[in-house]
Amino acid sequence: MTISVVIPVFNEEGMIGPCLEHLAAQTLLPNEIIVVDNNCVDATISIASAYPNVRIVTEKQQGIIFARDAGFNAAKGDVILRIDADTRATKNWVKEMHELALHSSADAFTGPCFFYDTQFGKILGLAHRPLYFGISYFYQSHHTLFGSNMAIRKSMWEKMRTEVCTHGDHVIHEDVDLALHIAQAGGKIAYSPKLLVGISGRRMSRSLGDLYPYVTRWLINMKNHVSR
Repeated sequence: MTISVVIPVFNEEGMIGPCLEHLAAQTLLPNEIIVVDNNCVDATISIASAYPNVRIVTEKQQGIIFARDAGFNAAKGDVILRIDADTRATKNWVKEMHELALHSSADAFTGPCFFYDTQFGKILGLAHRPLYFGISYFYQSHHTLFGSNMAIRKSMWEKMRTEVCTHGDHVIHEDVDLALHIAQAGGKIAYSPKLLVGISGRRMSRSLGDLYPYVTRWLINMKNHVSR
């Protein structure tokens, strides 16, 4: 079973180096790492290009949805792992994904996080689990996906690539949307606490004005796809 890792990036010169260092330190190395250049104008791509096993894919249409799609479409692995540039994968992360994909019938996989640059980051990570995964499971009746820490079988992506919504980042959360489409197609999503990663707490520094559209996009996902 081969493994691809996809990392969409837009001006992440301060984050991409440590992200790739953590991937290089994995107990099981991925077969390829794809960094999707979504119109970076800083040093992100020159930094990423210096790492072995990294392939740069360019996506000119701006937005995480289009960058994700370009990376997933370019991936050659049987299983496509997806993280963000600020993700710091724990050393067994790829191995745990590989083992889960080998021994599970699930079509996609996800796990929790802690915040590595925030006070009480581990405690906040524990709080994030019921707030994100728990509430989502209640409304969806299945696990959701977390874009900073997820994977999908290439075979399932081939089925989903024309089904997922492409309204734009200002309207939907692409990870939640993908999870909803997988479930509606009869697919299964597995959650494992062993799939632990660190992420930056920069998202938590948002003002209430910034958080409002973030929550609104989640509600739009639910309205469009979920009926209880």
